[in-house]
Amino acid sequence: MRVAAADSGCAILDGFYRPIKLVTTVAVVVSPPYTKADHVKYKYVEKRAEDPSVIVEELRLIREVASITKVDVIHIDITLRGLDLTTLTPDDIDLLNISSRAKDHLRTVLMLISADLKMIKEEIGVPVLALGKESTPVRLAELYTAVYSVAYAIKRSLKIGSTTLLGLPRAISIDIREGTIIARSLKPGEHDMLAKFRLEDPSILRKIMWREYPNPVATGFRVVEMRPIA
Repeated sequence: MRVAAADSGCAILDGFYRPIKLVTTVAVVVSPPYTKADHVKYKYVEKRAEDPSVIVEELRLIREVASITKVDVIHIDITLRGLDLTTLTPDDIDLLNISSRAKDHLRTVLMLISADLKMIKEEIGVPVLALGKESTPVRLAELYTAVYSVAYAIKRSLKIGSTTLLGLPRAISIDIREGTIIARSLKPGEHDMLAKFRLEDPSILRKIMWREYPNPVATGFRVVEMRPIA
């Protein structure tokens, strides 16, 4: 089964490790054994983490990546027990066993993505399942947000001439080797899942110092600190 999935992740943090803005949206196509992506598209979105329009960016990238190769199903980062969003109606939302606040948020999201869902149904013709982080392909997309966001943080630090704090998604750690950024999952059972991104100009790494450590205000999350070399 070939799956297209998307996620948005990593945040620029302030000095108190609070998120300022979300950095990257990624869409992937994956196939067995689901440990890395066959195709990847990414975009630097630079939006507030709670901005509901982020899901619009995710679906549009999914449409792009799904145009490269045939997929059997789409997974997105909304947790609704795997319901197919292409067939979900406002009446269905009323019947869901979720809070009134969650229902209102879901109605807002569906209103934002209704046109994209319609185009996916017409152009690709596969279900869009709301599996959230239960989906392995969504988790892989999350790993890829880490490598592209680290590349963003490197350039940002050099541009502003000071330290950048980047918050990674939960249970993800990165390494940088010979010009390649690597993200690995720290979750049990995901030891063989990884994402890689080769920097266009590896020499840029000689201009920065970096380190990774636990986020002091968010257990299970890690921070990458980038600092230009004076």
